Amino acid sequence: MTQYQQTIQDADEPTHMADEKQDGSSFTTGQAVTRAGNSTAIRGVCGLLYDSVAIPAGSTIDSAFLQVGSAGSVGDILVDIHANDVDDAANFSVEADATSRARTTASVTFNYTNIPQTMDDSPDIKTVIQEVVDRAGWSSENSICLLLVGRNNGTSLFAQIDNDLGGNTNPRLTINFTEPTAAGGGGSGGPQLQGVFDMQGMI
Repeated sequence: MTQYQQTIQDADEPTHMADEKQDGSSFTTGQAVTRAGNSTAIRGVCGLLYDSVAIPAGSTIDSAFLQVGSAGSVGDILVDIHANDVDDAANFSVEADATSRARTTASVTFNYTNIPQTMDDSPDIKTVIQEVVDRAGWSSENSICLLLVGRNNGTSLFAQIDNDLGGNTNPRLTINFTEPTAAGGGGSGGPQLQGVFDMQGMI
């Protein structure tokens, strides 16, 4: 099994982080605010782009997790985590939209508890990542955009995903995967490639 990990850097905020209300208003880049509430004028979609994801086509996703910290919040936020259902997600300067992007059928509900300046781990989102990697047009080094879609919980709540308090709390995606067995490589009993891809050298 191989691990891939990438953290959104402060310098990438304008193109890799965005949010928008579900009625299509208030699109903003350089930040990621999750919003829940009882109307589309309140609820939001938050987008996080991870580019050049080094996972070969045909890989099996064994587990995947999003880690986020909060710079401020009002209450705990329930969101559904999808991915942009495309082969190679565009950044937010190329596609200035979060709400209308095609979403994966697979999603995972995340109760984001928003403890400021600490990391909060999502549930396993392997089904979401697998749906993208299984696309016919997926190839290693393509980009994945996660979409955090606020739920209708009847109460207006928000949380700002932190990207300003330093690298320890920037949004981080970790994916554990098994590469497909190479043709002629000895079949399923052959050795598996092992290693760690880490965009920051953090592990």
